[in-house]
This record gives sequence, C-alpha cells and structure tokens, in this order.
Amino acid sequence: MKRLRKLLLGTAVTAIAITGLIVGSTTPAQADTNNNSTRARTICDNQAPGTGYYVLATAAVKLDSIHRGTLYLLYSSGSGYNCAVLLKDDYLTKTDHYTGVEIMNYTSSGGQGTLDYDYDAYQYYAGAVWVNGSDRCVSAKGQIGEGTNAARGSIPKGFCS
Repeated sequence: MKRLRKLLLGTAVTAIAITGLIVGSTTPAQADTNNNSTRARTICDNQAPGTGYYVLATAAVKLDSIHRGTLYLLYSSGSGYNCAVLLKDDYLTKTDHYTGVEIMNYTSSGGQGTLDYDYDAYQYYAGAVWVNGSDRCVSAKGQIGEGTNAARGSIPKGFCS
C-alpha cells in the first residue's frame, strides 16, 4: 500500500511540477529547484506528522561527479518534526532502483536518539521518514543503488532546536 501511495503521489507531484514549469516565470534552473522543493514539502505534508514543512537543507546524491538525486531535510514548526525525502533525478525515474533515506535525531548531550529509514526499490523517491526535532539535533543521509556503485549524499548533524 505504501508503494502504491508513493507511485500515485509521485505521479501527482510530477504533474504539478510540469504545470509549474509551463506556467511559471522563473528560469529553468530555478523552476527545477523550486519544483523539487515543492515536491519534497508535499511528500512530507502528506506522509509525516503535521503540515507546513519547509526545507532546512539539501544535499546532492552523487556517484563520483554524476548527480543522481537530491536529499531534502525539512521541518514543521507546528508539529516539531523533521522530515527527510530523497528525490531521484528525472532521468532515473520510472525505473525501480534501490533507493533509501534515513534520518536520526540526537539528544542535547550528543547521544543518538531515534532513527527512521526507508530503503526499497522505488521509481521516484524514498521517504518520507521523520523524527521529533524538539530539543534535538538531526542528520540525514540517502543513497541510490547498492554497494560500491551507490550514489550517496548526507546532511551532517545540526539544525538543533
């Protein structure tokens, strides 16, 4: 069911993104960044606790110098939760690849707290995964592919509240 929901949501947010490219007045590079941020926010708003998520940080998911996707770390001030999503680049979508994302929070003393993760063969994205961000620091990482041929990206521990 989660996989079907991801497929349907991925198709819906892709349609929204394409509409934004046609109607929007931004340059193509800006449109792509804005639409991917919108997709990440939509995924977190629909799957994680709370709403009103906004992007705190992004990280490229690359193998050598080849960009394969983008890792997003988001926060909802209303719920106090952090959310992470890994969006695959358009040229990789519509094909299942082992894709994963994880998020971890840390106590104020630096100890590890809660870990949430989502790894499977996905066409469009992995996540949403979330942890409580209240009085915590968070980190996130993601990958596309397996073993030595995996593209990886990470957002180091920070964003402490």
